[in-house]
Amino acid sequence: MCENVSILRAFVSERLTAAAEEIFALVERTIVEYEEELCRSKEENQRKQQLLDSLLDAQLHTTTAQDAQAQTQNTGLEPGNFSTQTKDYSECQAKS
Repeated sequence: MCENVSILRAFVSERLTAAAEEIFALVERTIVEYEEELCRSKEENQRKQQLLDSLLDAQLHTTTAQDAQAQTQNTGLEPGNFSTQTKDYSECQAKS
């Protein structure tokens, strides 16, 4: 009877050890998969952020150009007139 108990104990111990090893292997594999998924998500987020940044930058340039055009139309001054006026002002200061 003692021998049967020892055999049963050894068998149960062996099976528990094997089950624990399988569980740890599955946990390790799951962690690796989550880390890979996290890495892919970070890369995707970076690509989306770059796309968003470029779209916002393009929109900012468009808005700035439209604002400049609207300002020119409202004042009636052309951008080239400013350099001429600045040059004339500089010449006046130099003569003084």
